[in-house]
Amino acid sequence: VWIHPCGGGAAMLRLWPRVRVLGLFVRHCSRSAGRDPIPEVSTAHVAQLVDSLKGGARSPTTVLLDVRTQEEVSRGPGMIPGAKHLPLSDLWLAMRMEEDEFLEQYGFPRPDKQGDEVIVYCQAGVRSEVAARFLRDDCGYERVLNYRGSAHEWFGEHQGAGTLPE
Repeated sequence: VWIHPCGGGAAMLRLWPRVRVLGLFVRHCSRSAGRDPIPEVSTAHVAQLVDSLKGGARSPTTVLLDVRTQEEVSRGPGMIPGAKHLPLSDLWLAMRMEEDEFLEQYGFPRPDKQGDEVIVYCQAGVRSEVAARFLRDDCGYERVLNYRGSAHEWFGEHQGAGTLPE
């Protein structure tokens, strides 16, 4: 019988989100050579989406997905207005949840694989690419975009324009 070096239990539960993220990252790195790149969007494109959401309109086909940790969101200026929070460490399990369980856990409906455009961002653009590639290549999402500028660029250009997760 093999026993994990962490000893299992509470220590393993605290480590598990990092192990899942590392697994996604390793798979991303090993599979990305020769693959179609993930299309990217600019800060101007994201600003246009945010402006349309400020006017009270809800984009039925675009989901702005923040994959940073809860700690990153809490200690910074928040999230880009209109974004939905789904940490990268939760992504693998979240995409396997039933619709009602996903809605209860994250407070928004899971994006539609064929109909919704999903724009993914993180702090600096690296994890968002991992998440975008996972959504496209492993989960079958057809319209996934990476906002490489991510929170770092957004909040550099839009001081005080953040919101806290709902």
